[in-house]
Amino acid sequence: MDPINERKMFQQLVRAASKPNTPQCFLLTPKLLPDLQYSEACSILNVMNGPWIEQPSKIWSTTSDQWSIITGHVEC
Repeated sequence: MDPINERKMFQQLVRAASKPNTPQCFLLTPKLLPDLQYSEACSILNVMNGPWIEQPSKIWSTTSDQWSIITGHVEC
């Protein structure tokens, strides 16, 4: 789909899913356009996975407590 129509469809999906008493909606996509408009009712979860992603323990173990902030797990 071209970017103009993809943006329009995403806006329609957000509007429809943000109405009261609307069933939960999941959008799974390999990519999203930049600068999309989200409503306050939307929760965004990004899953980054693949062989090019480093092990999280290698990345976060060297930088203060950022990993514990993300996971909510604090090591004693």
